[in-house]
Amino acid sequence: MSEIKNLRPKCDFYLEYQGKRMLDESLFFILKNLKEGTLTREFLHSGDIPIFDRKLRVLSEFLGTPVDLSGPGLPDEIIGVMEYFEREREGVNRYLRYGRAPALTVDGVIFSMGRLLLIRRRNEPFKGMYALPGGFVEYGERTEDAVLREIFEETGLRTRVTNLIGVYSDPDRDPRGHTVSAIYLLEVVGGEMREGDDAAGVEMVDPEDLPPLAFDHEKVVKDALQLFEGERVV
Repeated sequence: MSEIKNLRPKCDFYLEYQGKRMLDESLFFILKNLKEGTLTREFLHSGDIPIFDRKLRVLSEFLGTPVDLSGPGLPDEIIGVMEYFEREREGVNRYLRYGRAPALTVDGVIFSMGRLLLIRRRNEPFKGMYALPGGFVEYGERTEDAVLREIFEETGLRTRVTNLIGVYSDPDRDPRGHTVSAIYLLEVVGGEMREGDDAAGVEMVDPEDLPPLAFDHEKVVKDALQLFEGERVV
C-alpha cells in the first residue's frame, strides 16, 4: 500500500476538430509506427478497419486534403500534426504528474537599532503568531517590487532591498499548499510604522530572543544573522 503514493493519473488524450476526435492515441500509434517503419503498409489492408478509416477522414478534413498513406514516409502535414500532438500530450502529462505550480511569495527581513521587525498575523494560518512581513507576488510583478509593496501594506514603512537572503521552497513550509518564497534583506527609507493589511500588530524584537514564529521564519532569521555576520545589519 505504501507504493500507492507513487501512482500517477492518466487521461485519454486526443485532439478534437469540429467535435470529432481528429487524432488520438490509437491513430497516433499507427502513424508513428508507419513513420518509423516498424509497421508496414500491408497492415492497412490486412482487414476491415472502419474506425481507422473514419479517423483518417476526420484528419483529412482538418488538413483539407486526402491523407495518402500509400507512399514511403508520411506527408509533412501529418508529421506536423503528430509533433503538435506529442507536445500537447506531454504538457497534459506534466500537469497530471506535478499538478499546479507552487505559489510565489516574498518576505522581508528588516533590522534596525539591533532589533528585528515582525508582524503579528491577523489571519490564518498561524493567526496571532509573529512572522516576517510579506505576502503573495501578483501576476506581472517583480519579486523585488512585491516585497516593497507588502512591507508598506503591512507595516507602513518605505524600504529598499539591500540583499537577497535566499529562496525557501520546502513544500511543507506553508499549510495552505506549496509556496516558494524569495526573502530579502531591506532597510527603512521612510514611512511611519503602523499595523495594516494582514497585520494585527507590528513590533521590533530582539533577534537573539525570538518568540515562536510562523512558517519557517525562525530558520530564515537565523540564516540572515549568519549570512551577514560581521556586516552592519543590526
